[in-house]
Amino acid sequence: MTGRNDVWDALYEAWSSGETSGLATVVRTFGSAPRPADSSILNGRPQQATYGISDDDAPSAWA
Repeated sequence: MTGRNDVWDALYEAWSSGETSGLATVVRTFGSAPRPADSSILNGRPQQATYGISDDDAPSAWA
């Protein structure tokens, strides 16, 4: 999907057909991230995803 309207159109289509889906928005990133902040992501199967960095890398990442 290329734009925000495409994501909303796909979400509406899934909702109106009774499919289960999930919508997420990337709110903050640093370093190398697969999507920039403010990106919308539509997933056909809702799931919880956790991404992070090691404790050793954390202090330098927030500096």
